[in-house]
Amino acid sequence: MEELDLALELLHKALKIYNAVPGQQTTIAGIEAQMGVLYYMLGKYSESYDSFETAILKLRASSEKRSAFYGIVLNQMGLTCVQRYAINEAIECFEEARSVLEHECGPFHPDTLAVYSNLAGTYDAVGRLDDAIEILEHVVETREEKLGTAGLDVDDEKKRLAELLKEAGKVRSKKARSLMNLLDSNYPGKTNNDAIQV
Repeated sequence: MEELDLALELLHKALKIYNAVPGQQTTIAGIEAQMGVLYYMLGKYSESYDSFETAILKLRASSEKRSAFYGIVLNQMGLTCVQRYAINEAIECFEEARSVLEHECGPFHPDTLAVYSNLAGTYDAVGRLDDAIEILEHVVETREEKLGTAGLDVDDEKKRLAELLKEAGKVRSKKARSLMNLLDSNYPGKTNNDAIQV
């Protein structure tokens, strides 16, 4: 209801209560992740980073480290790292989030596609243009198939892809590619040894 400061105050109270109860690390991590999102929305990126960092540490120590929730928190941490100009750390977060979400949700799930898009942007930022183009081509092709050409995400990502291709002196490939060859050279069942290692 747009009451971000009040929401943070309530989450701090909830955190205090759950910290006093043993065996609630996953719940506490969830609260910390929510706080991270709110701090991010308020533009308080240091506080957001700290909240996500403690949430991730708790999730890694629990059975949640292979859950979709964990992948989403990693994605949010990556976005926070981008805001703090920690691009290499953002790439690490997005790559781990990609791995988790591919396993838990599949390569065509909206959350997985969002991570691919974020990863493509960070690859572009560090000069890994070919990697960024390949990932973004997959995202655009998948979104076109799922959303058609009318989706806002498709339009934005098509524009980004066109800019990257222009910068690289390339044209868009309409050829469908196997995601396991495109994004993850360690994907089970992969047979092509020439895939780009991301």
